[in-house]
Amino acid sequence: MNPVVLFLVMVLTLSVGVAWVWWRALKRAAESTVESPEGDQVGSNVAVYREQLAELERDWQQGLLTEPEVTSARDELSRRLLEDAQLAADTGSRLSSRARTAAVAAAPSTRSRRWLALGLALYLPLAGLGLYGWLGQPLALDPVALSQGEPDHTVDPAKLTEMVAKLEQRLTEEPQQLDGWLMLARVQRVRERFDESAQAFARALSLSANDDVAIERAEVLARGRGGFEGEPWQIIQGVLKADPDHEGARLLAGSAAYSEGRYAVALMHWKRVQSRMAAGAPDKAELDDAIAQAESRLGAQAGGKAGGPIPNQALSGAAGAPAAQGGASSGQVASSVPGVVSARITGRVVLAPGLMSKVSPGDTVFIYATPAQGSRMPLAIVRTTVAQLPFNFVLDESTAMNPQASLAGQTQVTLRARISSTGDALSKPGDLGVMKTPVSVGASGVELKIEGPMP
Repeated sequence: MNPVVLFLVMVLTLSVGVAWVWWRALKRAAESTVESPEGDQVGSNVAVYREQLAELERDWQQGLLTEPEVTSARDELSRRLLEDAQLAADTGSRLSSRARTAAVAAAPSTRSRRWLALGLALYLPLAGLGLYGWLGQPLALDPVALSQGEPDHTVDPAKLTEMVAKLEQRLTEEPQQLDGWLMLARVQRVRERFDESAQAFARALSLSANDDVAIERAEVLARGRGGFEGEPWQIIQGVLKADPDHEGARLLAGSAAYSEGRYAVALMHWKRVQSRMAAGAPDKAELDDAIAQAESRLGAQAGGKAGGPIPNQALSGAAGAPAAQGGASSGQVASSVPGVVSARITGRVVLAPGLMSKVSPGDTVFIYATPAQGSRMPLAIVRTTVAQLPFNFVLDESTAMNPQASLAGQTQVTLRARISSTGDALSKPGDLGVMKTPVSVGASGVELKIEGPMP
């Protein structure tokens, strides 16, 4: 249930409960008044004595009683009347005393009930708010917080690992849960387990075909392989064939073309999305910046060489041509064009002679830079083969997979060179490689010597 709706239901229920308690307390206070004693016995006794006196008077007139007998009977009746009056007075005094005592005792009780009701009326809402502040989501009621979103924070790797374990257990028991596979794929993407993420996306697509999910899978495949050639490009092209205006596919196609140095193609895709994007769209500023960078690269590229776009062969783009042995990658060619490169690192990768028997000439060698701290997403990447070692490399902005995540703006990075027998960019236990950190952006002549397993 929505946290706001749940909170409002709790407030309504609490208000009804407080109103009922208040009403019951006041009602019982009103009913607790002490009733006064009833029945005045003196008045009734006087009426009886008057009848008896009238009867004596009749008997005397009729001659049934003598005068002394009448006088004696009259005195007796008077004495009895006085005794009854005194008894009634004593009883009334005792009852009055009891009534006053009950009233005095009842007064504090009534006041207590009223104070109790007032206390509950104040305490229960405060207690409810305090409990909600402790266990609930107070930010869900703050329009400013909702408009600004949650603050950035570092995801706890231990919690992500625990989440993955629970998801995998649930999906083992219920493999037809589409939402579960999607959640697992996205968590694995956050963990940069791109191969596992792609597999989970594939399971989700087997349950329900969806172009948005297919594009997400193409993205993680490209990130895992270090390039868009092969299946990632096929997925993008298939989605665009079915829906030429698919925004996610256009954006990813532009990123793929940019990573391969095909800036005109990247601009074609991105500007098509830009033309359909609302003025206040959250991603518009980022897209505008990417378009500006691509236009700058395209202008510098055209001015440096008349033959057209320079393919980024270090990423094995559409042409897929390998770099020459011991020579420069296309990133190095691009670095000679004025204005194309603003941040770069150059160096050389060599393999220890004792490891030659453990690798094959066709094994892929990935050379890439990641932030010195935080994410391990490559800022720039090139690749070659063991047969090309030793290999002179250049990492610069032209070798970035994403113009928004490149060497520009970084001061220090971590350099890695890794050999993969499968060509998979995702590191596996036992892969040979080397890591050097920190390395300053702008450094040249950095040597990466592979002497054992990847650290």
